Amino acid sequence: MVPDLSRRRLLAGGGALALSGMAGVGLANSGWLSGLTDDGGRSVPEQVWQPPVSQAHADATLERLETTADRAERLADRVERRTGSAPRWADEPASGWLADARRESVPRERLSDATSGLATAGSRIGEAKEILGGTVSDDARDRSLAVRSEADRLQDELGDYPVSNPSRDLACLYFVEVESDNVSFLAPFDGSSESTTGDLSQFHSRLLRAEQALANARYYRNRYRDELGDQTRPVRHSVQDAQREFIDSIDALPSENDVQEAITPDEARYYGTDVYQQATQPLWADCYDSDFRYGTDGRRRDHDVQRLVDTGRALLWRRGCQYARTELSVTPDQEEFDRDRMLEAESGAVDTYESVRSNYDAPLPELFVQSGATAITVGQSRTEFGQTSELYAKATTFYLVGIGILQAIEDVVSTLPS
Repeated sequence: MVPDLSRRRLLAGGGALALSGMAGVGLANSGWLSGLTDDGGRSVPEQVWQPPVSQAHADATLERLETTADRAERLADRVERRTGSAPRWADEPASGWLADARRESVPRERLSDATSGLATAGSRIGEAKEILGGTVSDDARDRSLAVRSEADRLQDELGDYPVSNPSRDLACLYFVEVESDNVSFLAPFDGSSESTTGDLSQFHSRLLRAEQALANARYYRNRYRDELGDQTRPVRHSVQDAQREFIDSIDALPSENDVQEAITPDEARYYGTDVYQQATQPLWADCYDSDFRYGTDGRRRDHDVQRLVDTGRALLWRRGCQYARTELSVTPDQEEFDRDRMLEAESGAVDTYESVRSNYDAPLPELFVQSGATAITVGQSRTEFGQTSELYAKATTFYLVGIGILQAIEDVVSTLPS
């Protein structure tokens, strides 16, 4: 599916589309969809809701980047003395992210830039070490094990999810668990005989990002604790019950294979004209995801708030697929797709978003409204690549999926703990 949190982008570097879950800063704030609007000038936000980031947390990340960049520069000097040639990145080991982070006054944006810089500078550290004949040190392995252990300890502390304001507190816990999950995914050594990544460049980049993810998880955990009122009640069982209801609803809907067979009755995966392919492919390629069912990349099974949001979003994308299938009206032999149809769908999607968003002005429901916003912004981004019938068709599909998601929000929100 179009993810709220893309693992591929997480591996690729700091800035990413935390759209299915984008929880981590630096993962969710690349800005690649920002500024997109319909013809009426109305925009849909890239992120519907995120916990505030303090200036102190952003500044601490910037300081971590400054220290890391200094270390990379010292290693570059050693490379030059050893080989007679400085690495190509010697003058800017963070590829401009350090300067960007220093200039940025908005804490979340500073955190995002600094996180991207850590990924880049870490990669350069590993590259320099490799040129110097280094290997993964015992200290680096110990740091990887320590960050994993600390993330586990932090998760254990969450207990039965005591809350005083379920919407606010569970939404914050979602970000704690996503960042904790990122630690387990990114930390490059898990105690086995081999590291979980292939070279020093990747190892050090992932290690630094894992350490930053842990710092983010601690920050969100502290926000959650600080905001708890005097009267709390445990809601873990309610969270688990809601997740099971979502799974039952998913199991009652057509499967990905059902959708593919309906779209391609001759069993050819890409059947029909280019317009038909572009219009229908998102219905099975982007609306279906099963990570919610099994967890991903070593995620602990007790990340129940994260799994609740992932499962609810998976249900919403399937509902969006159902709606789009009934409304799309495209045939396998169709060669043209009218731009006005796309604009009408876009306007309807933005109208629906604005209406639904005004009804759900609370953090936890807004994490689900995010899925509708994601579908719309992906649709708007399609025509950034050109003005063709194929792109109009694909954008229209995403707008219709977004409408379907947003129309199904009530069923999901009514199931959440309150």
